[in-house]
Amino acid sequence: MEKSKIKLKEKDTEVKELINQYLDEILKIPLLTKEEEVELAKRIQKGDKEAIKKLVKHNLRFVVSVAQRYKNFGVPLLDLINEGNIGLIKAASKFDPDKNIKFISYAVWWIKQAILKTLSEQTSPIKIPIKARAKSNKLNYIKEAYFREFGETMDNEEASKASGFSEKEINDIEAGRLKFNSLDKAIGEDGDNSLLDVLEDKNVSVEDKYVYESSVNTLKKLLKQLPQRQQDIIKMRFGLDLDRRYTLDEIGERYHISK
Repeated sequence: MEKSKIKLKEKDTEVKELINQYLDEILKIPLLTKEEEVELAKRIQKGDKEAIKKLVKHNLRFVVSVAQRYKNFGVPLLDLINEGNIGLIKAASKFDPDKNIKFISYAVWWIKQAILKTLSEQTSPIKIPIKARAKSNKLNYIKEAYFREFGETMDNEEASKASGFSEKEINDIEAGRLKFNSLDKAIGEDGDNSLLDVLEDKNVSVEDKYVYESSVNTLKKLLKQLPQRQQDIIKMRFGLDLDRRYTLDEIGERYHISK
């Protein structure tokens, strides 16, 4: 991740300078090899706190990559980075070296969850009923436990069996967490970017590669829960498993729908 590629729009000059200094420091820290990660993870399992610090330190740049994607959603970038770092620490303490995956492939989920949690808490204008929040927390706990155990996202059928909720209830719970109703909704101070633009940017650095792949894999799993027609429309819009992205006009013409 090159510092020049990061566009900071923090109005507070001191905050902007602080973040830039932080970036200067973490980009000097080299990435670990897979073998080094495994060695550190084994030490962590034995209670070595210094190993946790080292594993976290060498992956801090990935947190910035994730936080950048949410910087226009109402929470200061510095706060997002801090929350993401907490998620990274949790991931380091729970990483299983026997899973045969790169640490960051596992950690990205924890980083995103920490950031999304603070976004939800700080930007939601709607008070969630206690009963609905309890259901959401229960489902989230079950899915987190499943992910920690198997290293992959739990589908709704499995979640239904484990939680006792119907698949419709699970869909409703998940839908209730969504805060943005349109992938093409303008975001940012200039209104010239969209959520779709953020997700589809494939011109990524080494560390962004893992973030991008994680987002695509999650999207593909979610797509399987939709009717085939909706799956096809979203795949065309994103260019998933296709040779190109289709415009809204092209999709509308094929499926007889308006924007």
